[in-house]
Amino acid sequence: MEGVEFTGEQLAGQWAFNVALDSGYVINEQGLEIHLDVLAQVGASFDPQTAVAHAMRLKKAGVIDRYEVTADRETGQWLGEPQFMASVRRSDWVAKQDTAQAHFVMCELSDETQAIEVVFAE
Repeated sequence: MEGVEFTGEQLAGQWAFNVALDSGYVINEQGLEIHLDVLAQVGASFDPQTAVAHAMRLKKAGVIDRYEVTADRETGQWLGEPQFMASVRRSDWVAKQDTAQAHFVMCELSDETQAIEVVFAE
């Protein structure tokens, strides 16, 4: 966009956020720092703490962690603990439609909104 300028920290944070999201990695400060180290090693100039903070703001704005759990088809009772699968865009998750094999829900886990795919046991 013409006339819009971004800081090195914004660009680095956006890049690290996208790499983590597109790769299916959990988006957390430690993981982002690893991605940002790659940029620093090739000579990019930015403040790592500010870049991580920018990436975490991006996560909070539109990304949730996706978990999967198996449930009894008749009772709906979970048959184990939810397992982390990947981070997903909130808008993609809410667009999902339930199927005969799975139910898609958002709920609170560890004081954060999480995406849960409940897969029904056969």
